[in-house]
Amino acid sequence: MDDFWRELQHKFNKKTQGSVNGKGCIEWSGTKKGKSGYGIQVVKWPQGEEKREAAHRVAYMIRHKLTRYDMPRVDENNNTIECSHICHNASCVN
Repeated sequence: MDDFWRELQHKFNKKTQGSVNGKGCIEWSGTKKGKSGYGIQVVKWPQGEEKREAAHRVAYMIRHKLTRYDMPRVDENNNTIECSHICHNASCVN
């Protein structure tokens, strides 16, 4: 599984560039979703399926080595968890 994460990180990094807005954003330069501007990364999961994932979620998955199936959906109080960024820049993956 380490090879999977290493390869995904490499593929992901090729589509990012450092901050251009002074807020510490890492800008996604790959495919973006319609008018929303959110980045999209196609991931071929080890189970064999290929899915379009939000790039900022993929960044989180890579960092924590969580697959889409392991991503937490609710917290300990049963509140919905959202993977987001506080900069409000749709193309940011930091």
